[in-house]
Amino acid sequence: MPTYAFYLLKFFALTLTCLTISACGGGDSSDTPTEPDFFAEGIYIGSTETNGVESGMVAVIGADGTFESADIYYRFVSYGVLNASSQNQASGTITLLAAPGGNWSNGEESILVDFEITQSSTDNSITGSTSYQNGTPALFSLQSLQQQYDNPPSDFGIVAGTYLAEMNSLNITLSIDDQGLITGSDTDNCNYSAQLQQAVNGKNLYNLTVSVTVCDSKNGDYEGQGFFIESSNLSTYFALIAHVDNNGVGGLFTFQNR
Repeated sequence: MPTYAFYLLKFFALTLTCLTISACGGGDSSDTPTEPDFFAEGIYIGSTETNGVESGMVAVIGADGTFESADIYYRFVSYGVLNASSQNQASGTITLLAAPGGNWSNGEESILVDFEITQSSTDNSITGSTSYQNGTPALFSLQSLQQQYDNPPSDFGIVAGTYLAEMNSLNITLSIDDQGLITGSDTDNCNYSAQLQQAVNGKNLYNLTVSVTVCDSKNGDYEGQGFFIESSNLSTYFALIAHVDNNGVGGLFTFQNR
C-alpha cells in the first residue's frame, strides 16, 4: 500500500514568496436533511513526538472523518477514518506506512495503530496519540489552519513557482504552473507529475493524482489531496498527502516552500 505525502518548503518547492489568498463563498441549500460535517474538518500543522524525538507533522481531516497525515522526520504516512465519540473527541484505527524501502520492527511495510484526538474548544487545535501493540506511543499537537482552509488561493497563478524540499538524504524539486500542473524530480532521479483539480467544496483543498515514473518499485499513480499554506514569515508552502492501494512500498513525505 504505497503512499506519497509531499509537504512542499518555495515546499513537494522555493526562495520565499507571499501567498495572497482571496475568500471564496457560496454553496447551495437543500431541503433534504444531511449529517453534520465532522467536528474537526480542516487542515493542520504541528509536531509529533516519539521516544523523545520531535518531528513536524501535517494533516487533513475531511468532512466525513477521513484522516491523512505525514511525519516530516520519519516520513511516515497515515490514513483512515475517525469516529466521533463526543462533540470534540474521536478515535479510530489508522494505517501507518513506513518510508519507501523501510519497514517496521515486525518486518511489515505498514501497521495498524489506535488513534485518538481531542479538539480544543478555544482555538480548534488538536492533541492526540497513537499506539500499537509492543510499540512506543506517539503524542502529537496540531494547530488548526481554519482561516486558510476556508480561503483558497483565487487562482493557481498566485501560487505558481518552484518548490524545494530536503528530506533526510532526498531532495525534491517541484514546479507548479498557473494552470495547476505539477512537474518535478528528486535526487534519486524519480520523476513526478500531477494536475491540481478544482478546490474541494470551495475549500483550500485539491484532489490530485501523483504519477511517479523512472523510480523502480515506487512507480505508480498515487491518489491524494494537497493544500497551500502561508506562514507567518510570508513563505508559501504546498502540502500533499497521497497513497495508492496495491502492493505497498511505504510512505514518502517532503516538506517544501517556494
